Amino acid sequence: MTLDSDARRGEQWHNALHGQYWKMVFRFLVSEVGPDDAHDVAQQTFLVAWKKRDHVPDDPKTWLLNVARKDALKHRRWRLRHPEDLGSDAMDELPLPADGTEAVASHRDELQRVWRQLRPTEQRVLALAYLEDLTGEQLGEALGVRATTARQRLSRATKRARDLLNRTTGTGDPNGC
Repeated sequence: MTLDSDARRGEQWHNALHGQYWKMVFRFLVSEVGPDDAHDVAQQTFLVAWKKRDHVPDDPKTWLLNVARKDALKHRRWRLRHPEDLGSDAMDELPLPADGTEAVASHRDELQRVWRQLRPTEQRVLALAYLEDLTGEQLGEALGVRATTARQRLSRATKRARDLLNRTTGTGDPNGC
């Protein structure tokens, strides 16, 4: 079943939505709330999609990410009131791109060290832009900011990641580690 505007927004539609976008929402939430809580928050996101199914746009990608971002904010506020160790690092849960080279895979430890040094906001914008392949407009919508602001954040995060990688490896090129 496809997600088109003519489809009846019933259980089949929701199952198709879930099947098509679950991994994307989950990966995003790993960087937002950590791998231990990402599953629960992702379920909440799809529950919202079910409850508001008549308002979900035909292209739901950025709508889902925006809902996930809001759910993650609620979850983080809850975590502040109920502190507990979130466990493993988000970078451990992020897959390498499918077309990743052996050189990138062989230097995963260096990339993980750089990832851990990035601020959560930098991790978020990099994951959305490069793992989810969002455009500037989509990135802005998912982050709840203007597209120009999102592109500036992406530029700064990319520069900081390159600088950290350069300090770690002596080169700014991940293939030249």
